[in-house]
Amino acid sequence: MKKVLDLFSGLGGFSSAFWDDPNCHVIRVDNDPQFNSTICIDINETDKLIRILEGWGHTKFDLILASPPCVEFYKVGAPWFKDHYGKKPDMSLVISTMKIIDHFKPPIYVIENTKSGKKWIEPLIGNNKHKIGPYFLWGVFPSFSCIVDSKLKDDPWSSDPLRAAKRAMIPRVLSTALLNAIQNQTTLHQYVEFEGVV
Repeated sequence: MKKVLDLFSGLGGFSSAFWDDPNCHVIRVDNDPQFNSTICIDINETDKLIRILEGWGHTKFDLILASPPCVEFYKVGAPWFKDHYGKKPDMSLVISTMKIIDHFKPPIYVIENTKSGKKWIEPLIGNNKHKIGPYFLWGVFPSFSCIVDSKLKDDPWSSDPLRAAKRAMIPRVLSTALLNAIQNQTTLHQYVEFEGVV
């Protein structure tokens, strides 16, 4: 059985195909209780999260997925966010993500973010490996492709309390394409530590 850790899981889009696969065991982690994740915790509580996971017997994972919120990066480039515009974004969630990945050293990991995050994430972990529609991907994973709609269908006047989470949700088609690529892979590079960062 494949063990999958989904960080910043939100509505579960990134791990949705794995969640439905009977050969996978998915643990979803998010800090918002409305998402009913497996573990509700701030990812910046890295040591506590690792203790919880290892306390449950999860000392290694076959795959770690992570989609740190992009709003931090968006705000520093948007003049209407006066308290954030032109400043450096808080990179603590990205750094905590890398610490968790470095601790468990999975053979496959994927970190997702958007164009607004690329500028800030690249200095920490290098160029993104892949881009699918508006989704930039870093990590160690087999090549895959799919077609996603780059135009978000959204009502800006919606009062839906999950509007932001729905906008941020990675589409099922991307999750399925990644799962298929992993199932069909024959070779993959070994895990590489984030030298100088963790």
